[in-house]
Amino acid sequence: MEYRLYGAEVLESPALIHHLKRQLDLYVQNLQRYFKRYNYPVTLEVHWKKEGQQWVVTLKIPLRHSEIVVKEKDWQPSSALKKAYTKLKREIKTFKAKERKEYLYKRKNRRVEKLGTLLARLQESQEDEKRFKDHLKESIAEIENYMMRRYTQEKPVQLTAAMEQEILEAFRKYVYQRFKEANITNQDQLEQWLYTQAEQFLQAHELGEEATYLMPTAQDFLSETIQEEVLEGFTEEQIQEATEKTLKDADSKDRAAFTLYTTEGLDEKTIATILKETPEQIKDRLEKLRQRFKEQLQDYET
Repeated sequence: MEYRLYGAEVLESPALIHHLKRQLDLYVQNLQRYFKRYNYPVTLEVHWKKEGQQWVVTLKIPLRHSEIVVKEKDWQPSSALKKAYTKLKREIKTFKAKERKEYLYKRKNRRVEKLGTLLARLQESQEDEKRFKDHLKESIAEIENYMMRRYTQEKPVQLTAAMEQEILEAFRKYVYQRFKEANITNQDQLEQWLYTQAEQFLQAHELGEEATYLMPTAQDFLSETIQEEVLEGFTEEQIQEATEKTLKDADSKDRAAFTLYTTEGLDEKTIATILKETPEQIKDRLEKLRQRFKEQLQDYET
């Protein structure tokens, strides 16, 4: 992420411009984590002007289908910029929360449709193992991705493509052997049951405790209400290291709850069904991870 200055000539003093640029460098460093997953460059536009004796700054982030804009003024340019930055962070958090909500809504609708089709196919082909596993292979990529992500969390090996295919084939056979007794009648039951099978498959293979990780972003550890004050001032490398240490020290069910919640977008009630716990236990697990993450960050405080 970078920034662009507009109207800087009204600031007049080279020393003042230099000071504001240093301020902006820090702000951009803190803002860029919100846009890490975007597949195009994101730029912060900084527009300056003067109204009477007050300095007015407008911060704008143009995105592909929208833009985030805030405006503030103050008697001091640095104070105006700080107020605008604080306001911009609130707007970004609101935007990202809405964006995630829309994404999860669309994803859930796609999954419901896909799982409905899959359920009919599995019921129709449950007497034919090859056809059954072919249907699974075509239709549950998201759950298989989840299972492989969890596998790499629990197993200290670097998997080759051939090893991944062998594991997935074993997982499909595992599902086939248990489907007839499952008595599944709708899409929600099928989704929960498949995630449950993924977790039971991992346990059945007696996986080790040490791990290599496919790392989620640090924000996945934090609720929107504590994200700012926790992450402010830490580098991306420090956040990444704290994330890795937090997951490494967690137990298997903590990692499962975390991955189901953050990566798969499932709610606490559904996760509780999959892991055979109560929603309150799942909330406790997620909160425990957040607290551990904050404790890991304390090691980098100076």
